[in-house]
Amino acid sequence: MWKTFQHEDKLYMLKIIYEEDLELYLTDLQNLWIQKLSKEAVLLKFQECNPLFDIKIDEAVAEVVELINQIAEAGNLILSTNGDELQLSAESEKSEVKIKFQFDFIKSTQDMFLKEVTVPLIQTVKHLEACQSILCNLVKKKDRELEEYKLEKGLISRDDLITERFDDAMLNNIDDKSMMNVFGQSKPFWDSFTRQYGTIETKIEDIKMDPWNHMKRKRKVYSAKTAIKKGKGINYDKEKSE
Repeated sequence: MWKTFQHEDKLYMLKIIYEEDLELYLTDLQNLWIQKLSKEAVLLKFQECNPLFDIKIDEAVAEVVELINQIAEAGNLILSTNGDELQLSAESEKSEVKIKFQFDFIKSTQDMFLKEVTVPLIQTVKHLEACQSILCNLVKKKDRELEEYKLEKGLISRDDLITERFDDAMLNNIDDKSMMNVFGQSKPFWDSFTRQYGTIETKIEDIKMDPWNHMKRKRKVYSAKTAIKKGKGINYDKEKSE
């Protein structure tokens, strides 16, 4: 997962992928720098930055990973560039002992920036669009469920439980600079995009609006005997509930 931090007036994002080796990605949202380190290289660099520490290789890797994950709170943050090279130094405090580490990044290509930054951002926006659609459909179904309670079993008497019918149009009242509801407009575009760059793997099950959710039903009229009493929540029809 990307971590964000600020150095002086510039904003950065930093990500680490830890498998057999460590891969680090740093971006200022315009450029991308990459560093790849073996676990042995991490240990050597850690000992160079912290000569008084007697530490094992896995412990050194764990300390560096933790430092990256807490980069926004890191102290004595120093960032400098020299051509295509970028050097980032940071330190954290653990048990009143400062742990230092220096990262040496190399500027990558625009193709890598597209792959590691631009494409994931587009995939994330499309994922949020899908989530929004699912949640909107779910809320609409809940509105119809409440309407069924009102029509067949009773009325809601508690004012704090009464809600207005959901209107998803209010979610689209955003600035034109937003990228929401863009990438799902054209199915051929998105199909081509996923063929070229893939998509985000999720386990979200879509929720479709059932046909009956669009049908209007006539409100049931209650007699004085079945009239709802204030404060009871939902007043149920005894004959139907039995």
